[in-house]
This record gives sequence, structure tokens and C-alpha cells, in this order.
Amino acid sequence: MEQRIDLEANDHRVKVPMRPCDDLNWSHLSIPEEGTILWELDLGLEQAVIPLRSAPFFYALAKGIELFSKELLSNYRERTVAVSLYRGDLAFEERICWDAEEAIQDKRLYAARLMADYLKRLLSFLPDDLLVVVLLKVTDKMAAGELMQLLSRASWEQLAVALCGSNLPVTSLVWDGEDRIFSRFGDEELPALGLLLPDDEVWSEEAQQWINDAVKRLTGPFRIVPELLLTQDWEGLDQLMVHSSATTRQGARMVQGFVESGGTVV
Repeated sequence: MEQRIDLEANDHRVKVPMRPCDDLNWSHLSIPEEGTILWELDLGLEQAVIPLRSAPFFYALAKGIELFSKELLSNYRERTVAVSLYRGDLAFEERICWDAEEAIQDKRLYAARLMADYLKRLLSFLPDDLLVVVLLKVTDKMAAGELMQLLSRASWEQLAVALCGSNLPVTSLVWDGEDRIFSRFGDEELPALGLLLPDDEVWSEEAQQWINDAVKRLTGPFRIVPELLLTQDWEGLDQLMVHSSATTRQGARMVQGFVESGGTVV
């Protein structure tokens, strides 16, 4: 289901240095005595180039996260509203050390999937019941279909992604670019109209253009439903926009199930 999280009430953002070059001595941190806390773990992942394929680099970050959980988070758990693992733009392809022989057709999408998987691996070193957010800012013009595919919840599902710089309902959380994070739909009912996001397996330029055109036609609220998550997301949906030639066999069966449960395909 779409996440309904409201972090408007967070009083303080505390940045925790945690890059491999940092000494992990946080005695100098200024932590307010009152108010809730949004911890920003500065892992350095938003910097120019990072060795995502390096095991020593990964375990250095993991060690820092484990130490943070033990020395800081445990002492302020009741005041903690969330922990942020990444705060930056969507140019993930510029963060990766590419091998010259790598023949990857869509480096932007590949890099986004790689970053999502990397952050989910780091997520495993934090408590299971902790809200972990990823703060992303759209800094260049991007077609609706491309943005939806890059940030598909099917890939980022375990992370609470908050987006800044786009009005598209790509994520259920909105970030103002500074310290405020809030639910996109607030206390309102989730939109009853959904747009089925094709799986990477059947993605094509035709599918992306269909999405771009569909978004331009829409005048009211809608939500984006990744094909893989349709069965868990169709509660409250009355209508579903589907590109029939951009669904997998499994997806087609789920769409049929949606119709049999009373939904309408438009």
C-alpha cells in the first residue's frame, strides 16, 4: 500500500558524519535536548564518484551504521522520527565507477536500480521498525514515464522515498528540499484512479510515450501502481489505466483479478 507518513512535526535534523574517511567520533554533535529528530546519515553517496562495487567500502559504511544504532539511535529512539540514508539528485549514473567494457544500454536506469539495491542492503543494518527515508530532488527536465520507471516502488519498496521538484505522484512522500517531509495525499482518501506502471521486462519507448500522453490527459488525482505491486495496491482503486501491450503474463492475470474483484480497466 501507499505509505501514509507525516514528518511535518520533526523539530530537528541532525547530520551524522559517516563516510569511510570519518573517525565515527560523534561526541561533538549538537543534539537538542527536546523535540523529535530526523537523523541524516552522511554516507557520502551523493558525491561525485563512489565505489559501489567495493566490498571494503560497503562494510565501512555498514560498520558506521551499526555504531550509530548502538551509540546514538538507541539513546534517542523514542524521539526519532526517521533516518535518512541519501539526500541528493537522481544522477546516480554519475556516482558509479563504470568499467570501460561495460555495455549497458540504459545506464541511468541501471544506476538507479543499483543504488536502490545498495541502500536496501545498508537498510538491513538498522532496526526493522525504523522509518528509513531517501530524499531525492529532480534537478533536470525528465519525461513522466522515465521518472516513474526510475523511482518505481517495485525497486524502492523497502525505503520511504520523498521527492522534491515534481508534482507527479511518483512517491507517496514529498520533500520540500530542506527539512520538511510530508504525505502527498495527507489525510485524504487515496485516489480511486490508478495508472499501471509496466515492469522493466516489458518496458519500451512505446510504453513510455503512452504514460507521457496519459499523464497529459489526466486532470484529477491519480496514483501510480507498479505492476508487481498491483494485488497489494488495488484496495480503494475503482479504475486502472493499462497499456495492454506492456504487461507481463503475470501482470495480465493480476489485471484480470482486479476486474473480477469489481474494478474497471480504462
